[in-house]
This record gives sequence, C-alpha cells and structure tokens, in this order.
Amino acid sequence: MALDKLRESLDKVNIYLKDRDFDKASQAGYEDVAQNFVYLQRTLAGLQSVAHDKAALISGIAQSANVAYEDVSPYVEERLLNR
Repeated sequence: MALDKLRESLDKVNIYLKDRDFDKASQAGYEDVAQNFVYLQRTLAGLQSVAHDKAALISGIAQSANVAYEDVSPYVEERLLNR
C-alpha cells in the first residue's frame, strides 16, 4: 500500500536520525520518502478522480430522471458495490 511504503521510508529516516547518521537520513529523505510521497499523492488523486466521476454519474442520472441526487445515490452506490 502507498501509505505503508511512506511510513516505512519515514521510519527509516527516523532510525538514521536517532543514530545521528545525517548523510543516510538525508539520502533516504530525498529518495525514498520523496518517491513514496509522490506515489501516495498519485494514488489519492486517482481516488479523488473516481469519486468525482461517481458523483457526476449520479448527477447525470438524477438529472435525466428528473429526481433529486439523494434519491438516485443509494441505487447507484448499491449497483457499484455489487458489480
């Protein structure tokens, strides 16, 4: 998982800092932490995109059916969960 990888990288930096090994801490920070943070950001952006697409789908269905978003949402949610 993206968050687990970031935590592992931060733990590694923490160990290096406790050992006062600043060169390794800096290297791990610039490489591992930065890389895993970017990966986490991209993962979260993907989730945000999916949530936006789902909201747009619900809104479009509600508009076409001339009903409230809240009336359509539970049916779409159920359908997506049971795919």
